[in-house]
Amino acid sequence: MPITYSAAQINSLKRRQGLAPTILLDVQVADGTTYYWSDRVGAYPAVIGAPATPQYAPKIKAAGPFGITRDNASDAGDVTIENLSGNTVRRYLSQEFRAREFYHALAVLRIWDSFAKASIREFHAVIKEPVVGVEEMIFRLVEISDPAQYFGPWEVTSEQCGVRYKGPFCGSASGLADCPRTMNACNTRAAVEHFNGIPFPTPESAFTSTLGK
Repeated sequence: MPITYSAAQINSLKRRQGLAPTILLDVQVADGTTYYWSDRVGAYPAVIGAPATPQYAPKIKAAGPFGITRDNASDAGDVTIENLSGNTVRRYLSQEFRAREFYHALAVLRIWDSFAKASIREFHAVIKEPVVGVEEMIFRLVEISDPAQYFGPWEVTSEQCGVRYKGPFCGSASGLADCPRTMNACNTRAAVEHFNGIPFPTPESAFTSTLGK
């Protein structure tokens, strides 16, 4: 889809000189921990998590090149993060990598225009193939909407049995004409050993998550 810019962004892009765009990277791992990294230290509006304008640590050494396609389905690129701290014995990201899992973490990379105070380009991705080195860590960012990353389950498990009533895998010899496919109904029809559903209601909390909020 075409990219549209505000009047402030257009005026900024017309400048013959000025500050280079800033690279901003928001990362959230599975346990909810959020990292804010940039190639230029400062407070910028965040896309993921809180606070609204966190302080971005100047940890980005390089970003790109990014392969951009017309439908964004297979966009990808690399980001190199500094792996140094004040303590030469303990590396900044090596510690974090041992404590938390960056693989498949949610990431948003932005090219930020400081004059227009807006993003020129925003890239939503997941992290693949994180590589930890002595002085740096490389993240492979893959477009979050890439359909090749998603797959359907072999079968769907629910509170109802998925076996066809009185079919070859059911085993019921009941005289009842139909079956609501619940465990109690299966027990009444003397075929509970073939019930392949969930024998209890699934708690609502199983479908809630704070990731991305």
